[in-house]
Amino acid sequence: MIYVGLDLHQRCVTACAIDADGPLISEERRLLTDLTSVSAWLGRLTGPVTVVLEAALYWAWREQQLIALGYTVQVAPPYQLKLIWHARTKTDPIDARKLAELARVHLLPAIWLPDPATRAQRQLLRGRAFLVRHRTVLKNRIHAYLTAENLRAPVVDLYGRAGRAWLATVGLPSVPLRRSPARQSGSPHHVDHSPRQVHSTTR
Repeated sequence: MIYVGLDLHQRCVTACAIDADGPLISEERRLLTDLTSVSAWLGRLTGPVTVVLEAALYWAWREQQLIALGYTVQVAPPYQLKLIWHARTKTDPIDARKLAELARVHLLPAIWLPDPATRAQRQLLRGRAFLVRHRTVLKNRIHAYLTAENLRAPVVDLYGRAGRAWLATVGLPSVPLRRSPARQSGSPHHVDHSPRQVHSTTR
């Protein structure tokens, strides 16, 4: 088994490969971040390869690419890595070697990696939570404006059909709500229904 540590950066990747006994097999300090460059370097390694990443920057994108190529990938959180491995001198090659070494001795605090379907579901739910938060902000701003202007809705449900019709006659100002989600998403009606649309797709 060959263990490869990839230290990810915005413009380059530092790679380190060691064998099951620990000796260094190959090292590259400035690989380009594209898939072609990384896969070409990995392709020069003979034998089964386990790639280790730190959960930072574009690790999820990189992990999906490597799995698609048939590599075994392990990912570890940065905080737990710091607790396990302390180095007086911190350099990119040392960080890459650290990832490979921890995997080799089975001390890597690897996280659970969801399958693509589960990951897509999580992303959809995070998007829904984002829309719900923005809807709440918008509604709170509308309530604050109505209170400041001493305006009282003639209906109980301000965001029902009758309440929306009444809001249309109020003429909400653009300045207090200028930065609100209503400006970004079209209207309070749109913001109120977006989470429902997302929810229907998650069933």
